[in-house]
Amino acid sequence: MLSMSTVSEDGCSSLASPWGLVEPYDFPDTGRGLRCVRAVAEGEELLAVPLEECWHEMAARRAPELAALADASLSETDAIALHLLLERAKGDGSERAAHLRSMPPVYDSTLFWSEAELAHLRGSDWLHPA
Repeated sequence: MLSMSTVSEDGCSSLASPWGLVEPYDFPDTGRGLRCVRAVAEGEELLAVPLEECWHEMAARRAPELAALADASLSETDAIALHLLLERAKGDGSERAAHLRSMPPVYDSTLFWSEAELAHLRGSDWLHPA
């Protein structure tokens, strides 16, 4: 592995070449993801993301704006979600603004579908996992 890395606007570093080994890509069948830009050797590091650039519970609980909730019994998921919403509210003033701009503006999950919406899945293999 080369020690050189390039850091993109959203804080991720791609290793081993000036162009990196992965790039964002919209796959026709599965949607947005990362693809390798060249053949890679087994065990070769493709992408390194420093922990401080990740959304995680410890970072959320360190956010000064969320200090009042320190004693609240928030789940890990709730703490991270609040942190994400807080940073999104800061707009371009957020240190994570570039990453937030790269995220989809809306998200849908069958967990939040009504019974009427789930009914459209009847007869398919997807009703029970939903």
